[in-house]
Amino acid sequence: MDSLTARFQKEVFLPYLDLLKAEYRFHPTFDFAKKIWAEKLTADQLVNGPYLEKSQIYQTGEPLDDLPLHEKTKEAIRNRLNGRALWLHQTDAFRLILSGKNVVIATGTSSGKTLCYQVPILDDLIRDPSPGLRAVIIYPLNALVNDQLTEWEMMLAAHPQITFARFTGQTPDTQFEYEDRIKQTFRAKHVDEGLTEQALEQKVKQSVVDKLRADIPNRLNHREAIRSKPPQILITNFSMLEYLIERPVDAPIFTNARLKFLVLDEAHAYRGVQATEIAFLIRRLKDRLRLESVISIATSATLGKQSDLESLMKVRKFANDLFGEKVLEPNPIYGTPAAPVLVPPAFYPTPD
Repeated sequence: MDSLTARFQKEVFLPYLDLLKAEYRFHPTFDFAKKIWAEKLTADQLVNGPYLEKSQIYQTGEPLDDLPLHEKTKEAIRNRLNGRALWLHQTDAFRLILSGKNVVIATGTSSGKTLCYQVPILDDLIRDPSPGLRAVIIYPLNALVNDQLTEWEMMLAAHPQITFARFTGQTPDTQFEYEDRIKQTFRAKHVDEGLTEQALEQKVKQSVVDKLRADIPNRLNHREAIRSKPPQILITNFSMLEYLIERPVDAPIFTNARLKFLVLDEAHAYRGVQATEIAFLIRRLKDRLRLESVISIATSATLGKQSDLESLMKVRKFANDLFGEKVLEPNPIYGTPAAPVLVPPAFYPTPD
């Protein structure tokens, strides 16, 4: 097993570094600024601590076999959780969403909120994989879009009939541009290894080939592909969704759409004027698709106070106003901490 330091580097710092690099890009004109920025992207500059926080264990939910899910969906959950049981807030969310109810999931960080809406969407598409846009998932930041794309890749790798795509300002226009970006990424990664130009080109070329070979076929990687064959799951941000609704070039994305699920991740980020803009955007999307209603799902780790009835009512009203849909009790759904279990030590030290 890797040391804690090695795991922190691999599982925390390097993904965080990728998020920063995805969020900030430099025009070639500003190579000097890019160099300074790269020099600051070190653990010494970015990491304090270490700070440790106990991971919350939640109360176990219904047995997987008792849930009204397709067998292939259950298999996907087993593979994803690697033997762990579902949490109670997850099975509660499944029940509500599968019955067509709108949901606010307000459990803590790293509590499996993403799975709460991934599973019902997957189950619906396994049962009916016919083409057309079925789910739109909106994140407030591109960095979150990029992070969650990996989650969907893991979930859908075994289901090639279900297509998905990320559409943000960073999405390349064509396959050529997509491959060129991969090439530039690997070139930047290997350029400081002291290789000759020929060796560098050969290594970059092989890395690109390996990356393209590893790509799963149901992920659409560029705008041409998304417009020519609209994905069933579209992952985007609210600014880009505004463009998609308005631009004639993107109209094919909504052709034959049968939108059933609308997800707002990190819903607490939408407040004040921006919340009003999002509310109007959602109404325009439904009007664009001639929908009276859509199953609406909001997630957040910081919405409301579980013990405060007035706070819970405010959360429901917030979601009602945001989606233009009825959000009723038992929303919002909170996590229920499990009772601590004391495990006997494996070794008892004895005096010499």
